[in-house]
Amino acid sequence: PSNSPTTTPSSQPSDVPTAVPSSVPTAMPSSFPSPAPSFEKCGISAIDRRNNFTVTLQSVSDPVELLTPGTPQNRALEWLIEDDKLCVCPDEVLACRISPIVPKFVQRYVMA
Repeated sequence: PSNSPTTTPSSQPSDVPTAVPSSVPTAMPSSFPSPAPSFEKCGISAIDRRNNFTVTLQSVSDPVELLTPGTPQNRALEWLIEDDKLCVCPDEVLACRISPIVPKFVQRYVMA
């Protein structure tokens, strides 16, 4: 960093970032939006996680009940997606004698 700013911008970017961030925001926003946030643990977007859970659980519960706010089925779905501290991913499965492949979240949904 220099002790005094220049009056014209340089033609090339500097090799080293400044030690202190600027105190004024940029005049223009970036031209590209950032990517959709991902559900960190699963590596998928939060929307895709919600969709995966909802589609699978429609084979466990009546789809109308599942998607109607306030029903026990919908409250269990919302708890699973928004509040469950275990934060299971759609592709995590349980091995059991009845069915060799059962998504772990289905068991948690049924118990909720």
